[in-house]
Amino acid sequence: MSRSAAKGGREVRWRDSTGRQRSRRFTTEEAAREFDGALHEHEPPERRSRDRGRGRGHGVYAYRTASGPLWRYVVRRSDGTQTTKRDFLSEKAARDARRRVVEQIERGEVRHTKETFEQYWSRWIERRRPCAPAMQRAGLQKSPVYRAFSRCG
Repeated sequence: MSRSAAKGGREVRWRDSTGRQRSRRFTTEEAAREFDGALHEHEPPERRSRDRGRGRGHGVYAYRTASGPLWRYVVRRSDGTQTTKRDFLSEKAARDARRRVVEQIERGEVRHTKETFEQYWSRWIERRRPCAPAMQRAGLQKSPVYRAFSRCG
């Protein structure tokens, strides 16, 4: 809060409960001091976030676009990093999508890693290479899967 001389009078500036800056001009310093004192009489409410409580602090947030408000969610992956998904038309859609992702991560169905697909694929092939002779005996030499196995090593 501040008081200053402004255009021949006094101006009182303060921030409201949403964090926005406000100001009011008075013709006399006495009126400005009285108003300033009245602002201090009240217990300042807790400041709310910019999205005014939407999302309820559970990783779902609104954002503005030219075509109207959209929603996004933030979730922590299994490797500890955060990721976000956006462009949901409603808060409920974003909440439901986030809930499904969190459940998949908790059940272990989704695992994030720094491993490249090439590293994963070579490891996968090594574990399944013993299947190639059995496929040959079964007469599956024309199968693309057999060709992939037989070319490796």
